[in-house]
Amino acid sequence: MRTCITSIVGFLCWMAVGCGSPASLQTSHQTGTKLATSPEENNRLIQQLGDQDHEEQKVARDALETMGVSALPELVATLNRQDYQANCYVQQVLEHIGEPAVEPLLKAAGSPNPQTRWTAIRALGNIADRRAVPVLIKALKDENGFVRRDAPEGLGRIGDRRAFDPLLVMMTDPQETFSEGHARYEAAIALEKLDDNRLVATMLGLLKGQGSDARSRWMAAMVLGNCGARGNEVVEVLLGAIRDHDDDVVVCAAEALGKIKDDRALQPLLNVFAARPRIRRHIAYPLAAFKKPVVTRTLLVAMDDEGQDYIIGALGVLGDREATMPLLKKLKSPSWEVRFSTACALASLADPRSVDALVEHVYDEGDKDVCDASVAEEVAKALVKIGPKSLKPLKAQAASSKVEVRAAIATVLGNFREREAIDILVGMLRDADLHVREQAVSSLAWLTGEQLGDDAAAWESWWRDHRGKWTPEIK
Repeated sequence: MRTCITSIVGFLCWMAVGCGSPASLQTSHQTGTKLATSPEENNRLIQQLGDQDHEEQKVARDALETMGVSALPELVATLNRQDYQANCYVQQVLEHIGEPAVEPLLKAAGSPNPQTRWTAIRALGNIADRRAVPVLIKALKDENGFVRRDAPEGLGRIGDRRAFDPLLVMMTDPQETFSEGHARYEAAIALEKLDDNRLVATMLGLLKGQGSDARSRWMAAMVLGNCGARGNEVVEVLLGAIRDHDDDVVVCAAEALGKIKDDRALQPLLNVFAARPRIRRHIAYPLAAFKKPVVTRTLLVAMDDEGQDYIIGALGVLGDREATMPLLKKLKSPSWEVRFSTACALASLADPRSVDALVEHVYDEGDKDVCDASVAEEVAKALVKIGPKSLKPLKAQAASSKVEVRAAIATVLGNFREREAIDILVGMLRDADLHVREQAVSSLAWLTGEQLGDDAAAWESWWRDHRGKWTPEIK
């Protein structure tokens, strides 16, 4: 089932070469300088972009960026290669060159080779030169799905209103099925960015079901929520949409209503939450946006449902400490996802009543299997937000028989700018385990700015001399 909401625990552990994100895009204006180079040298460097050694790839990319327009002919000529990683680097270099690369890329976008067209379209979209608008619009109907899928992003970035109707056609085309409809989704996102005054009325028309398929309707609801649409008609149409037979439409309409926060939507959303258990977890966050006690009570009753990690996360968004005690029980769940969601929610609530339970979870075995999230980190955030009341229980846990727990305590204490935290850390320098001592040294150095290594006696002496006058630095 396609939904608009993203799971808070949907983590992906991967490494890949980026193809030039707009956030980091550099449009170079120094590339007009031609350096002494040759086609042979340029081709050698381009070939090096496909090296398995990432450092060699970076050296080649940096050199080509420095050469700038001098390397343009060779760079454009290699866009038809099937080496995706190398093409990504070529694309980055072309984007770095910027405006001088536009004309060659416009020609490349008309190539009979789909790989060439695809890379050229992506580069043109990131350079965001208005000369590319007609070519990008044409690419919306390209025979290659990857070209069609990636063309809308560039049109959205450029923001030219000439793209409104072509993007709308793509968004509402039920025959556009490439990548499970991803191209249509990209068209909808691009439409949001055009700042066209036709947008709201057009989306309302689609959502009313005027000949539109379910995908068009849920995307229309999503766009209305994302573009900040308000007003009686918007709310009324969205309230009608949460009665739609399609679950995705209901979810996206609910999310839009959660962003609008019109009180008229609260009871209808509660009704949907009760009546449609299959999508209940996706209605939890829109309900939480209303910050009402009735929502807290409703979510607590459903906290054992399927998808409980969503519901627990929504309780954190609500910020109602009435949820604290029921949430503490979830810290013992066998599910890492549930424990993580619970730790996040408790960090949001920062209720002092949760300290003892939180301290018991400063180390979580399940964190070892996840690359970019940690129950322990969220527990630490909660304890730090609660403040000095956390220190006594932390001191007690510093004597745990488990090395991992003691090391975690030493790490957490580094976030407390309190004398009592340093007291505990100095004492931990006498721990029998090297890893614990190293964590204590690291936290002490961070808190005090002193570099005394792992010499416990030196730290003890320094702290006796400085404890009374020590004040935390703002970092």
